[in-house]
Amino acid sequence: MMPPNYFFDYREVLAETRLKLRRYCKALKLEVNYTFETSEEYSLPYTLLSSYACYFFAPHMENGEIHPYHWVGVAQPFTGLHAIQTSEYEVRIACSEEIREDLVDYARNSLGLWRCRFEMPSHFLSLTEEYPGVRVPKLDRNMIDVLVAVLCSGHATITNGRRWFMFLETAYPEFSSLRGMDPYEVMRQSKEESGASMGYRARYVIDAISDLCQNGSPKIELEQMVKTDNPDETRRKLLSIRSIGPKTADCFLLNALGQASVPPVDVNVRRVCSRLNIFGLNIGLPNLKLCQ
Repeated sequence: MMPPNYFFDYREVLAETRLKLRRYCKALKLEVNYTFETSEEYSLPYTLLSSYACYFFAPHMENGEIHPYHWVGVAQPFTGLHAIQTSEYEVRIACSEEIREDLVDYARNSLGLWRCRFEMPSHFLSLTEEYPGVRVPKLDRNMIDVLVAVLCSGHATITNGRRWFMFLETAYPEFSSLRGMDPYEVMRQSKEESGASMGYRARYVIDAISDLCQNGSPKIELEQMVKTDNPDETRRKLLSIRSIGPKTADCFLLNALGQASVPPVDVNVRRVCSRLNIFGLNIGLPNLKLCQ
């Protein structure tokens, strides 16, 4: 069964973050601590909540209280790792046992600290004011996990998407055994284990994994597929996989590879942009026929 601290309500954490904005946490007195310093304002909760990194971390809960500036790893390779923001310019990771140096570097990337904040045009200032200190995580060592997480999240709440992702990760390690599975059986198992059925998303995941299993491990096949510096070429390759559409491909490019040049666009992005007056109401959505 999945750990209870994996389940959290996205809206509740976002509300707590706004309520406790810049009320940072104290560093843990654990045996191992690493400190990441930033030259510009950073926000751990906004960075995690705005990306698929929140499928690998959950906010720390103590006596029923949410601590938005203290997150705990709940999926590999971060299980048991604490990420704590201690000031506007400092984040620490802590663990009760030794952390490999390569994991420290990967944690830095996954928390969005692999680069400074993105320069934005003046009409995007309202977005930075709404979510100050947000960064883009780069989860390049968990590419297959990011792809499965994106497929689980389609037309679903973040809470349910995370439940289904954890179910698949637990029941089908490395996902290879999903190849050729009956989608209805996976739906049944997902409801039994997580409390909610994956529905049609089970077929999406199975189709994508089956395509990536043609010549071996889906993890290795995906890593080989994206070995290029050209995001357009990578995108075309991703779109050749069954059940991978434009938004899924762009979510993967953004969160797995840190490609900020291809932001995913859907009705939610359109709504937020309209609310913040970034674009006018006449902005159009992608043409489905052209995407096909």
